[in-house]
Amino acid sequence: MCEELIRTILQDVNNIVNENITKMRKNGECFNIFEVSGINKSEVKMCKILAELLSPVGCHYQNILFLKGFVRSVLKIEIDDDELRQSQVTTEYLTDKNRRIDIVIITPQRFIPIEVKLYADDQINQCFDYFNFSKNKSDITSKVYYLTIDGHLPHENDGLTPVLVDNEIVGYEEITPLSFLKDVCKWLCEIAQMILDKPMLYASIIQFKEALEKLGGNMNKEINNEIAELISKSSDSFKSALYISESVDIAKEKLLLKVFEMLESGMNSSGCFFEQIHNKYDYKFNDYYSIQNYYQKKTFPALVYEYKKIDDNKDIWFIIELGAWGGLYCGFVLAENGGNPQELLLPDEELKKQFKNLTELNKEDWWFYWRYLPFHDGEYMPATNPDFKSLNEAYLSLFDTDNLKKFVDSVIRTIYEMLNDVAGIS
Repeated sequence: MCEELIRTILQDVNNIVNENITKMRKNGECFNIFEVSGINKSEVKMCKILAELLSPVGCHYQNILFLKGFVRSVLKIEIDDDELRQSQVTTEYLTDKNRRIDIVIITPQRFIPIEVKLYADDQINQCFDYFNFSKNKSDITSKVYYLTIDGHLPHENDGLTPVLVDNEIVGYEEITPLSFLKDVCKWLCEIAQMILDKPMLYASIIQFKEALEKLGGNMNKEINNEIAELISKSSDSFKSALYISESVDIAKEKLLLKVFEMLESGMNSSGCFFEQIHNKYDYKFNDYYSIQNYYQKKTFPALVYEYKKIDDNKDIWFIIELGAWGGLYCGFVLAENGGNPQELLLPDEELKKQFKNLTELNKEDWWFYWRYLPFHDGEYMPATNPDFKSLNEAYLSLFDTDNLKKFVDSVIRTIYEMLNDVAGIS
């Protein structure tokens, strides 16, 4: 009875989803410029858009309207209109320790730092340094606002160690966590309602909000409501839905494991002569910890190979990795004593000498050259590549065996194109 009911519910849900998607496609609701361009995957670009909306002199020409709502609704502080009119909003603000604060709101009385984290790791003592820096910049000391997808606090390496007191965690008094999904999306809805008479600006803000919502894997609310009505019809329907819900995470893990197993097999069968390294970064390490925790924690399933040994202490690794933002990429890192340094230990020119064709480095974090996977005709297409976090249509297609094989094959091709481009390996 339970199996039959589950099959019926799945079929009914499939009908609801297909009907709504057909309607959305017909109405043009599936097109989102932020998703198509991949802007919603870039912290730098997302910060620029947010800062432009907040700026009283932004190209929206709404003066302090958006900033006023943000300060009250998101930051939960009161600033009068005269002070807001004299404010500036800037990005990449350079501190005395040569660090850059993502967004800063500056008024005659305040210096308000906002650190944005979409997918990058916390740097050591980052928020702690920002707080101390900010104290000397204004009359009114501001907390550091820590803006993430889900509103979590920084990791303990930030110098602000939490302590358990009377069953409550304290120790982050200098930081106020904010969430894109809860706080910023709510604010975007509020300001959108203020500009209903400005259709182009309204549409841009709504698209920005929808792109943010998908960062957390949120599905269409209208579809969710219809499905909720379906599974609420009886206790048996809801019980069956619980079984389905508990199985979804398992299914995602199984697909992720299959992708990496196929990538590993594909690298071996394609004649890869790199020696594979089974260290703590490998997807199999610690009983597949990175696979099992990818959707609950920030882990990075990877395949690791030794490209070249420079000396007794330094190696160059080639890594295929799934990023916290949901996409695959590959590239080269410099490892010292079998670990990953936060800063490169060799000058650019010395690194380039280790490759036959590498003329320009492409640096980010501990990578000195990397590339998205796969490329299509030399370009990365975020809308058509699987997103393992937002679970886009390209991701869903991987549950079909033929599509999964095509995807893995295209990834392997891109890898060898890159290896040929930078190292002359074919």
